[in-house]
Amino acid sequence: MSFVDGPVIKAMKEGHILYIDEINMAKPETLPVLNGVLDYRRQITNPYTGEVIKAVPGFNVIAAINEGYVGTLPMNEALKNRFVVIHVDYIDGDILKNVIKEQSLLQDDKQIEQIIKFNEDLRTMSKQGQISEEAASIRALLDLCDLITVMPVERAIKRTIIDKLEDEREQQAIYNAVELNF
Repeated sequence: MSFVDGPVIKAMKEGHILYIDEINMAKPETLPVLNGVLDYRRQITNPYTGEVIKAVPGFNVIAAINEGYVGTLPMNEALKNRFVVIHVDYIDGDILKNVIKEQSLLQDDKQIEQIIKFNEDLRTMSKQGQISEEAASIRALLDLCDLITVMPVERAIKRTIIDKLEDEREQQAIYNAVELNF
């Protein structure tokens, strides 16, 4: 049996960017192995072969997290200190309009504008703590845009957003936003 390089070692050897999605969903005991990769040493020792792998120029690590989601954990301070944090807010306005047109079936400009306004209301409610961030996700919004092409908007919102929420207050807040926007 032989060892096959995984994504970390491949990226280090080949000078690629390693993207780690949802790093805060990883088992905490698996992440300390990255400490030496991310600090001044830029190396890792393969525990199976004993080989010391040093990162070649061009190697970098980008990690993404969604804070506060179910199943996520706070990042260990030692690991967190090895990253530069860039907060990326949700998209809106013309950028959101372009994303909807490019990534959903909905092409009607009037409906897209209504959806963007509805999304602004959801984001405001989320920032005020009335609803969770999940209720205002871009992924759910794109699902909504697809469903609107085959069913009434109110039913599409129920299927793509409201039915995913367990908190009745959140559900009611979204029903209220539906009444105001559609």
